[in-house]
Amino acid sequence: MFHELKMKSLKKNLLLIIVFFVVAAVFCGISVPDYLLLLKGPQNLDEMTADEIGNGLYVKGTISFIYGSYANTTKTQNGNSEVVSEEYVIPVGENSYMGLVTSGSDMEKSRTLLNESEMYMDDQSYEITGSFEVTGTIRTMDSESLRYYRDALGYDEMGSEDQALFLPYYLQAGKIGSGDFGSLIFFTILGVLFLVLAVVFLVRALSGSGQKMLKQYCGAHVGADEKLEQFYRTTEPVNGLRVNHNYLLGSTADGNAIFLTTDDLVWAYTHVTRTRMYGLITVGKTYVVALRTRDGKQHMHRVKNENQAKEVLERIHEEWPWVLIGYSDELDKAYSKDRSSVLKAVDERRGEQKYGDGQ
Repeated sequence: MFHELKMKSLKKNLLLIIVFFVVAAVFCGISVPDYLLLLKGPQNLDEMTADEIGNGLYVKGTISFIYGSYANTTKTQNGNSEVVSEEYVIPVGENSYMGLVTSGSDMEKSRTLLNESEMYMDDQSYEITGSFEVTGTIRTMDSESLRYYRDALGYDEMGSEDQALFLPYYLQAGKIGSGDFGSLIFFTILGVLFLVLAVVFLVRALSGSGQKMLKQYCGAHVGADEKLEQFYRTTEPVNGLRVNHNYLLGSTADGNAIFLTTDDLVWAYTHVTRTRMYGLITVGKTYVVALRTRDGKQHMHRVKNENQAKEVLERIHEEWPWVLIGYSDELDKAYSKDRSSVLKAVDERRGEQKYGDGQ
């Protein structure tokens, strides 16, 4: 019995477990190439020639001169505009140039260096002190940045030899491969989270943690294992729920076992959850048989439709006729606020008749 219940729980959770594993693999897969770059470490941009520069290189270098700015990106929110990144022309190799994209604190450094570089080119100063180090990834310029880059340089008026000096790449400061360090951590956390969820659901299904109610009962009653095994083998389920004079065994939507004895159940009814689109159109319904117990707890046995719920309730009534069947607001109010009166009514219905041994 316990093994079969484990397998049923695993079956009910299998799709969700697979989805969690797939999502974890996707998020971790996104992060793997960037982690490989981090493990390998950045190449030294200061020692690279123009021919060695290419798309996807993870590099580290010192920016000691900026020839000019050709573009910036702004974000507008609530009518206020804010510059979030700026793009500059920097020297690379012995006699070549490329773009540099900075954001955050690097923008202030690049602005300072641009100002010092312009003053130096205009013979207004003889020293540049604002150099700074950046680590990032070299990417092929997108079409818009490339257009602004070449427009600022007067690229179309240059000869082919001069054009070849201006490489169609930019160094995206702070980027690691396809993203930045923050996004790398974010995707890693998501991947680990979904992996943990997949493992937790898998372990719970295989360990039988969803059979807590059954195990507690067996631990408290000598010989209960054999009686429950016989009950499970000899009682025909009705839409997933087994019930005889002694016991009731059902399951929740996630495969956890619902186990009750004749002393537990006092009220059962059909509960319908409607899924609505835009709050108006019903696009789906979920049916459960709500089982309300003497201790004030509620257990939900999942069924496919209203007819199945009706069959389950009829079966419960056949075996345990004292149990209240069907929902009403008055009964719900009484159960919530004056449960003792409901229990008294159920006990009176049960009368002196004793069904089963309750063990």
